[in-house]
Amino acid sequence: VSTQSTGATRDTMDILPRELQQRAIAHLPLEKLVICSSVKSLRYTCHQVLSRLEQCDLSGRTTPFDQADAVGLLQRMPRVSQVEIDCRSLTRVHALLEALRGRVSRLTLRNWYRREPILTPDHEELNRRELEALSTLIATCEHVFLEGLGAMAQLALYMCWSKGGACSPFRLSSLELRDCSLPGALLLSKFTTLTRLSMLEGPPFGALETLCQMVPGLRELELFMVLVSDTAIGHCATLGSLEHLVLCDAPPLMEDPEAGGIGETGLTDLGLVTLSGIASLVLIKLYRMTGPFHLSDVGLLHLSGATQLETIVLSPCPKFGSQGGVTNLLSTLPKLSTLHLQGCTRIGDHLDLPPQGLPPLRVLNLSQAPNLGNQVLQEIGESLSGSLVELNLAQCKSVDSFGIKHLRRLQHLQVLVLNGCRVAGNGLAVLGGLRLRKLALRGCRKLQEGSVQGVLSSPLESLDLTGVGCVSDALLGQIATRLNGTLQVIKLRNCPLVTETGLEDLARMDRITVVDLVGCRLIRRSLTDFLGLNQFPQLAVAHLGPHQPHAAWLHETVVTPVMLGGRRRLNVYVNDIGVVPWL
Repeated sequence: VSTQSTGATRDTMDILPRELQQRAIAHLPLEKLVICSSVKSLRYTCHQVLSRLEQCDLSGRTTPFDQADAVGLLQRMPRVSQVEIDCRSLTRVHALLEALRGRVSRLTLRNWYRREPILTPDHEELNRRELEALSTLIATCEHVFLEGLGAMAQLALYMCWSKGGACSPFRLSSLELRDCSLPGALLLSKFTTLTRLSMLEGPPFGALETLCQMVPGLRELELFMVLVSDTAIGHCATLGSLEHLVLCDAPPLMEDPEAGGIGETGLTDLGLVTLSGIASLVLIKLYRMTGPFHLSDVGLLHLSGATQLETIVLSPCPKFGSQGGVTNLLSTLPKLSTLHLQGCTRIGDHLDLPPQGLPPLRVLNLSQAPNLGNQVLQEIGESLSGSLVELNLAQCKSVDSFGIKHLRRLQHLQVLVLNGCRVAGNGLAVLGGLRLRKLALRGCRKLQEGSVQGVLSSPLESLDLTGVGCVSDALLGQIATRLNGTLQVIKLRNCPLVTETGLEDLARMDRITVVDLVGCRLIRRSLTDFLGLNQFPQLAVAHLGPHQPHAAWLHETVVTPVMLGGRRRLNVYVNDIGVVPWL
């Protein structure tokens, strides 16, 4: 176990002598404990390790265990300050929440309503105690993440404000809500200590103004499925300390107020002008916008006034690229490191990037720009050769093998996405000198086998060959030989030449965690043939097609850990629909 990984206990630990457990674990530089099975052996043999751990994850299993074991474990962890709880693992939670009160600064709580129902006569009293314990715990935490709590989240926040806030000042500075009944802006405004707020569904139109006025200290605001408009941006601009602004998944706005809309015309250049006035802004993400598109290079020219910006994500933006807005951003923002401008249909053969003087840009996404030409790649290779780490050119259908050769100048490039580009023949061979860690070639159907072989000298961790017709068993044999020890994700969807011979080579690789075999119709062996032989030792996710023998086996066989080579966690998807989460 490395210092960066987590320590996990399994049922097999209970078989080991306690003295051996204690000696072994005492020498591991553990930082976090993840409970996947019994906690009893840990309570009695690893107390020295437990006494120094600060993070505990109780969400690693789905079969319930008694909360008394978890409480006993936490009592032996006096320094714990970060706890993750999946309520599916617990029959009751009130005692556990009470045990954490005053000790935890960061709380993650999931799946409250996915627990086994309490059918005792006193279930109403137990529910009341759990709600009270949760609200009291929230009042003493600094960072809270709630997912899958339904109405319980809103009730707990209300009780926290009405009861806890009156007795002591709130410590809550960060609140994230996913799959919860959203509290109103007036309720959230009572938590004046909030500096970070993230909600899966934003407040209704009009409530955002109240929220921004009542919680002026917000530095990070993330609202998903929110109406993005100049008015909404104007409310956010009143937050004088705002550093991160994320507005995502906006539904289309109605032009006619009488038809139930708000009379907005979506986000325009004026909204970007407003954003440029927020001096503290470091990150902007406005994406998946589906309303009217009124953004142009004029807005980008004004956005350059926010001189502290490090990350800009705007998508889609079909009117960018014709008046020098992209070039202006790169030339005037000295701290810019990440730039995503997806769907820039007006970017053509030139960006007019200066050869020197650009900011140290590390991530550049110009995907879905069908007119982006090879000359732009030459400019990128000349101007960003010393800094660029990630480049996404997906669906840039004018990019071909002649433009790819300019990317070999990007000496620090680690992530390259060429999905849907017109790279053909041996066009990738020129990139053999790069040290890529992730390469995506989805839909590059005219590539030749030698082209893929040319990039196998890179220490690839993820390789997407979806729809690449040249992929054969021989190529998979070379991949297994040259990338063993580094490759973790391989996607072979719709590769018609792949058979079980190539899959046998992949099965012997040490670190494969994700494999995608949808559309590989020549594979006849079942997945259990490999798992039962302890092949694919690290496999965690498998994507299969309905025509393959694996799919029929899933519905006919009772799954046991022995058949899975002793695995406790493996998720199988048929046509991207999860059918068997083995835990």
